[in-house]
Amino acid sequence: MVITLGELIVEFASNEIDCGLKKITTFSGPYPSGAPAIFINQASKVGAKTKIYGSVGNEMFGESIVNRLRNDGVDTTDIQKLEGISTGTAHVSYFSDGSRVFIFHIEGSAAEQVSLSNLPKEPFILHISGASLSIDSVRKNLLDLCSYTIRNGGKICCDPNMRKELSSGRTEIKKILIKVLEQSEIIIPSLEDLELLYPNLTTEQSCYALLNNEKTNMIVLKMGERGVKLITKNEEIKFPAYVVKEIDPTGAGDCFCGTFVGMMDIGYDTQTAAEYANAAGALHVTNQGGMENNPTIEEIEQFIKNN
Repeated sequence: MVITLGELIVEFASNEIDCGLKKITTFSGPYPSGAPAIFINQASKVGAKTKIYGSVGNEMFGESIVNRLRNDGVDTTDIQKLEGISTGTAHVSYFSDGSRVFIFHIEGSAAEQVSLSNLPKEPFILHISGASLSIDSVRKNLLDLCSYTIRNGGKICCDPNMRKELSSGRTEIKKILIKVLEQSEIIIPSLEDLELLYPNLTTEQSCYALLNNEKTNMIVLKMGERGVKLITKNEEIKFPAYVVKEIDPTGAGDCFCGTFVGMMDIGYDTQTAAEYANAAGALHVTNQGGMENNPTIEEIEQFIKNN
């Protein structure tokens, strides 16, 4: 079983390139989103038993998130629907060079009001998105859930996912993230994450610094157009990137993580899980919306066959 906890939000994407969220323009959305939600949706779509803890407003935005997750097989019974408080939102705008800018409305929204209940008795994989650690109330619950996971014989997987838009007390958040990474058996960073975690180390040195953690036995490095690298204490395997037309990169890393962790949970070997996750991330960026193009195992296999 795969579990996560964190922010559940809807996202609105600017239809105009280079508007920078400064101009009056049109937007597409609301797209069900939030890194934990995109992750758990994808883990479910590849066949894992899944559950998410989080909160939404008892309104239309919240309903759209819960319905999407439930329809894709995620256990949503412990998503709280709160009265008198709105679902969190994000607005994003893209630039001609492929970069993007976000404005998140998390503070004061339902996304902050996360609580834990009905925790599984059997061991599970807990996936943590580093972005969620920047939200005060979510952070406390995630750290409690880390402790419970280890006591219960489970595993922790962490995507550092360091978002400057969400981290006001960045130094303190980084310290907490490093403690979580030390407890994680699987770490799935991006190149940007490594630069922020270890600014004075090379990529290779950063990966082996993480592998020196007592519990860590695997790094799955997301390198964008340079592909993916699976690194253990005994081997390195490189997977080349797929060439696709990118429409929307939002959530591609979460889709990658969901594929990898979901497939590991249901018994696939690490190399196959990484190969499929690499393909899923490429497929994901070919459509607008955080989880609109989360693929099934069959769709991933067809994509690999065609490419």
